[in-house]
Amino acid sequence: MISTSLFRFRGPYGAHWEIISAGAVLVILPTLIVFLALQRFIYNGFMRGATR
Repeated sequence: MISTSLFRFRGPYGAHWEIISAGAVLVILPTLIVFLALQRFIYNGFMRGATR
């Protein structure tokens, strides 16, 4: 929802790239934090699934 609303900052004659970039960082940041916090468990699950 948030990522699709970033397209509102595009216009027919240009785009507000500063706002789009800041919004993209805010959209990606929570996912990145969760991935880094749970990275050990994610890779452990991949390895267990691959060796069974």
